[in-house]
Amino acid sequence: SLAVLTLAMPAIAQEAPQGDSFDAPTIIVQARRREEDVQDVPAVINAVTAESIGDLNFREFTEVKSLAPGLELTTNANGIGGNARLRGVNFDTNASGNNGTVEFYFNDAPISAGAVLQQMYDIGQIEVQRGPQGTLRGRASPSGSITITAKKPDLNQFGGFADWTANDIGTLNFKGGLNVPIIEGIAAIRVSGVWDENEADRVRPLVRSAGAPDPHSRTKSYRVVGAIEPADWIKLEGTYQFMDRTARTYDQAISFSEVNPAAPPSPVLLTAKDRLSIQEEPRIVEQQFDIYNWRAELAQWGQRLIYQGQHSKQQFFSTENLDQANVFIGRDINDNTSSLAKGTSHEIRLQNEERVLGIFDYVIGFFDSKLNSPTTLTRPTPARLPLAFGGGIASIVTTNILRNNQTHEQSFFGNLTARLGENTEVSGGLRQIKYDSVSQLAVNGNTIANDTQDLKKLIYSASVKHNFSPDFLVYAATGSSLRPGLNVVGDFNIVKSALENSFLNLPPETSKSYEVGFKSTLMGGRARFNVSAYHQTYKNFPFRVPNNGVYYINTVAVRNATGAVTGTAQQ
Repeated sequence: SLAVLTLAMPAIAQEAPQGDSFDAPTIIVQARRREEDVQDVPAVINAVTAESIGDLNFREFTEVKSLAPGLELTTNANGIGGNARLRGVNFDTNASGNNGTVEFYFNDAPISAGAVLQQMYDIGQIEVQRGPQGTLRGRASPSGSITITAKKPDLNQFGGFADWTANDIGTLNFKGGLNVPIIEGIAAIRVSGVWDENEADRVRPLVRSAGAPDPHSRTKSYRVVGAIEPADWIKLEGTYQFMDRTARTYDQAISFSEVNPAAPPSPVLLTAKDRLSIQEEPRIVEQQFDIYNWRAELAQWGQRLIYQGQHSKQQFFSTENLDQANVFIGRDINDNTSSLAKGTSHEIRLQNEERVLGIFDYVIGFFDSKLNSPTTLTRPTPARLPLAFGGGIASIVTTNILRNNQTHEQSFFGNLTARLGENTEVSGGLRQIKYDSVSQLAVNGNTIANDTQDLKKLIYSASVKHNFSPDFLVYAATGSSLRPGLNVVGDFNIVKSALENSFLNLPPETSKSYEVGFKSTLMGGRARFNVSAYHQTYKNFPFRVPNNGVYYINTVAVRNATGAVTGTAQQ
């Protein structure tokens, strides 16, 4: 369980006007799938506006954490996915699977962290919401959600922007955009893009092999957004975003005597400020993202019907050095990983625009998501000659590993809010989740693992709030969440024990959260003072340490000269 006290100071949506008068800025968020003042929502929310992003010259999405207390955003050195941490709960896609503790959404549709934690440009608003999510938005997540909204086309005005940033440590960043009304007041298109080059972490090799390059990272991306509003009751939007990133990086090393002064000195002293690596070849990362996002809204009789769809394709290739101590001088021994993940989601929901009976607001809907993420890993195993025969590498045995994971999630959800007078509100929601997955592992063309999941779960949320004045409210909230269990294909043992299986096939994770807090606006809107305290418990939290697998007695197949299995043996 976790319990903390937080102070929230949301980003200001606009600059205060000059002069004696002061108009308190209003930050509008979509945390509950309708426009509300952030100070009226019974939850901890940080809104990062386009003005804040521009004023602070944010280029990478990970910089958003400076405006959201308690948020940590990191990307993995090998380029596989990204990590988000809220309320102290960690997640690592290399160790804990596909379902993060924090879910990301792009234009209201769920998307992988790896596609988001890249270069950032032409963003309208980012909302960081803490606490269990799922009864109102997309997938269930125990720690919170982060929603990113791209800037929408202006139907009436032609315009554009250009931005250039450079520094003396190798960074060049160009951003720009153009807004063009096609039919004034009815249809428009917005095109924007970014080109960024930098020296990554600026760690260079101590000894270069022939042709070894300097560290370098390059990202190029563009986005096209179209909008059509032929009448007040219909809106159509479509977005396409392309992103390509390549990087060359080295792992930094320092001498052991820097950590332990009593240790013998290294032949070559390496300190942290030297920014040197003993790798001879860089880690290579190549990523390419294609994101298609579309939306339709129909409004009639005080109700609004919304459909949101998205399809994404992520192509990925990376190398990972297995010889981190540089035992085999003159060459690096690299894992090669390639993946082509395709995901599609659909959501349709109905909600009111005019309050029902003057009391109720509602949202009901259906969500469907599919993901197919085959990954190929080529793993070399070097055999070293004895020193008597000159040392060095005698041969390299290559193992070809194919991992495939297919998931399908469907859910029905609903939320009802009752306004009891002018100052009190009670809200509650449910989501019924059905989740199926199939995971396969094949080694050198032989299938050695085939695991499935079939999961059904009902999750809930509830809150109550009371406004003692327009500038002070108190609230209490509770909620539950779910993350599917992991089918971890972390070893190649063909005869797994019950204990071994308990580490490799994990049960679903559930969590429950309880929160109380207040929100206040002070000095006529010049300051906000918000306090919250929460308690959250987890059951079956799927934490694994990367690269530290399960120890086991390995049973392997014995094959004859033709490759046929003739028996088993233990290693």
